[in-house]
Amino acid sequence: MDEPEVARAELAAIEKIKADCGADGACDEPFKARVDNAIARVTEALRPKVGETPEGAVSGTDSAAPVEERARESASEALPPNGAKQSLFFAPGTDGAGLYVAAVRLINEARYEDAIASLIEAQGAVGPHPDILNYLGYAHRKLGRIEEAKSWYAQALAINPDHLGANEYLGELYLEIGDLAAARRQLVRLDALCAFGCAE
Repeated sequence: MDEPEVARAELAAIEKIKADCGADGACDEPFKARVDNAIARVTEALRPKVGETPEGAVSGTDSAAPVEERARESASEALPPNGAKQSLFFAPGTDGAGLYVAAVRLINEARYEDAIASLIEAQGAVGPHPDILNYLGYAHRKLGRIEEAKSWYAQALAINPDHLGANEYLGELYLEIGDLAAARRQLVRLDALCAFGCAE
């Protein structure tokens, strides 16, 4: 299944959550706002960008440029006011955060298909989050699905252009495919983000 189909399925799942919230009245206003924000971001992600292939994959000889362009376009409106930059490891004990932590454990066990399933569930619970999108990219890359991985990293960076993990793993992807110029650009980006050094 290609990424636009996955995104449409996720959009349908998020819209169902919104409908269920309205039907039973059990959702508070901050949750409803996060759901609306997730719907807006997925809808925006489904819109073709300038220079993007119809399938939604990042392409071309300068493969870093569309990622950076998308990140700049989305940075100002993508983060919710409550701060999607917060790592899900430190999120309140929600189902989504638990699914995310379980997915990271599966990734550490090299169980990438299971991790992807858990990450998709986590995304259904909390909406698009750069940590989830980053690890979706990582798991797909480890399975050799390079174009899918690029797409997930691009989505993570569209939400948070300063996401250290997505910037690092995108650079690793470029190294794996032999795009040294793009890998160097990612390294320069990480150096700028980590003025005093960081693990990435």
